[in-house]
Order: sequence, then structure tokens, then C-alpha cells
Amino acid sequence: MVLPNSDLIFNKIDECDTITIFGHVRPDGDAYGSAMGLKLAIDMFYPGKKTFAVVDDTWGVPTRLPKATKPNSLPIETIKDSLAITVDTPTVARLGDPRAINAKYLIKIDHHPLVEHFGDAEFVDDSKCANALIIADILYSRFPVISPDAAECLLLGILTDSGNLRFTTEADAFNKAGRLISNGANIKEIYDTIYASSLSNLRLKNKMLSQLKTKGKVAYCIFDLPWLKSLGQKADDIAPHVNLIGFTSECPLWAFFAQYPDGSYRAEFRCNGDYDVSAIAALLGGGGHRQASGATLANRQEVLKAIDLLAVAKPSPEDQD
Repeated sequence: MVLPNSDLIFNKIDECDTITIFGHVRPDGDAYGSAMGLKLAIDMFYPGKKTFAVVDDTWGVPTRLPKATKPNSLPIETIKDSLAITVDTPTVARLGDPRAINAKYLIKIDHHPLVEHFGDAEFVDDSKCANALIIADILYSRFPVISPDAAECLLLGILTDSGNLRFTTEADAFNKAGRLISNGANIKEIYDTIYASSLSNLRLKNKMLSQLKTKGKVAYCIFDLPWLKSLGQKADDIAPHVNLIGFTSECPLWAFFAQYPDGSYRAEFRCNGDYDVSAIAALLGGGGHRQASGATLANRQEVLKAIDLLAVAKPSPEDQD
């Protein structure tokens, strides 16, 4: 845990006219919600500042909320003259816009296990189930109330990274969720967006389930490129829906593998609370959290290796009697 005094962040915001906030590649709701929640809060409390949240679109974001700035669309001069803040991003290689490191001052805020130091200051707490919780802590250390849109973005981050609070027993996550709702976050709007579906989506899920296989303790699906093309889908469309095959009593671990045009595979690993997939992801060059991790695998042989590792996984030592 590396948590300097949050006054540092506010002092740097006071000093800089421009603030740029960066999320990671292939963002999830936590990366997007953390970046946009912080941006919207700064807009409220520092109306004279030019603030940009630089992160790609992702699923689950209510359409009513303001949109982020696309990576690589800001002029480099804007970044160089800014205070940059990276969120939910453990390494430089994972930055959605690597130009963030060119800022005149860089602050890293993250909740992944610390594997790489970068920036001028770091706020890292891997005990938090979502990066948005750290952002909320920092904001509430200075301001008693934040704007409804900022609160909704942060709530989106907490809910999506904790599996709608299913993957955590952290009291602070529940407390912060309640506080954000009291600040105007519309939890119904978030849930309606996350769980929005259609008959075509149901038919696609049926086809995805047709690829289901099991080995040992793991349930998995491999989506090769021809299969994806036949349905007009891409790896990044399919992989995030890994929980479609999760939470069965027979298989406490589950995984999706979806192939990119270059032959590599996006891998998403999940497990119930008795296991830890982050160590397996790390062995494969990836990373993430105890119950939700991922990696990019070079070829099908690497996919099969991942399945073998998951199939024989043992419960985490702290969960064994």
C-alpha cells in the first residue's frame, strides 16, 4: 500500500491549468468510471481548469453521462503542459494513451498489486476492490458532496469491478456505494444499462454457450477467429462476457479465450472467492485481481496451457482449513 497525503493531489490541481486523466487499454467500467468521475468532480470544484478524461468507450456506461476524450486525440502539447493522473493502470504498457508519461507531473492512482513504479507520485491500495473507491476516498477527504454525474461514474466503477458487490466483503465498498447514491448516483440507471439485452443478444449468448467445455475445475470457451467472423463479432466484444459461464457449483473457475486477427487471444479468467486467478494470469504474462484477471496469449498453445493451469488450481491457502 502506497498512499501519500491526498493534499498532494489537490495542491497539484491548484498549480496546473490543465489536468489530463488516463485509463487503461480496453477499459472496463472501473477505468472509465474512475477517469470520468474524477474529471467531473474537478470540473465542479475547479471550474477554471481545463480537464480531460482520456479513455476509450466501454460497455455499461449510461448514455446520459458525459463522454470521455478518445486516446491519442489530445495534442501532445496539451499533455506536456498538464498534470496527468493515471487511474486503474498498474504499468506504463497498459496505458490507453502512453503519451501520459510526457506530462510535466504525473500521479498514479491504482488498486492493482504494485508491479511497476512510474510517475512522480503514487497512490496504490490493492486492498480496494475498485479503483473508483480510491478516487472517492480522495475526493471525500476534501469535499463532503460531489456532483451526481461524478458520483454515478464512480458508482459504475465500484459495481463493475466488484461484480455488483458480489466479489467483495469490504464494508467500505458498500458504504461508499451508499454515499454515492446519496449524492445523486442513479443505481437503477446503471443496472438498466449493464443488464440491457435484446433477442439478438440472447441468441448470441446461446451460440456462445454452445462453445462451452470443461476440464477439471474450469469451465471455458474458445472463440476462434472464423467463429467470431461468422457472427460479426470481435474478441473485445465477446471476452468481457465471461461471467456468462460462471458461478456453477461444479466449476469454481471459468475463462473465455477470444482470438484477434493477428492470431493472439484475449484471455479472461474468473473464479469464486476460494480461488485466486491472478497468479495464473501473472504466469502467462498478464495480471489483475484475485477473482478477475486477464492476459493476452500468443497462440492456441498458450490457451491450452492456461486451461491446464486453471484445471488443477487449488484453493488459496488462506481459504483452506
